[in-house]
Amino acid sequence: MSVMAGCLLLAFAPNSKRVAAASLLVSAISLALSWRVLPEGIERAQLARREFQNLPVREGEIELMQILFPYSSVAFFAVLLAVLYLCRMREDGAG
Repeated sequence: MSVMAGCLLLAFAPNSKRVAAASLLVSAISLALSWRVLPEGIERAQLARREFQNLPVREGEIELMQILFPYSSVAFFAVLLAVLYLCRMREDGAG
């Protein structure tokens, strides 16, 4: 959905900002609903990634990711909303 919204924005398609905002909203709702289980998911993902790489998990790596990931995701959403707000539309008012 995000790729489609980005393509619509780049094509200056009518209502593209609304589609992009809806995509961000769905992603934000998904993050909010999974917030409670994020630490467990982050731990599993880090363990699986390190196992795939045949590398040991570094001391404090999982804990750091559990602290940084949720809040960096929120900051990323804020940046995307700001970029979306600053997107220009065609002069004929489309979008």
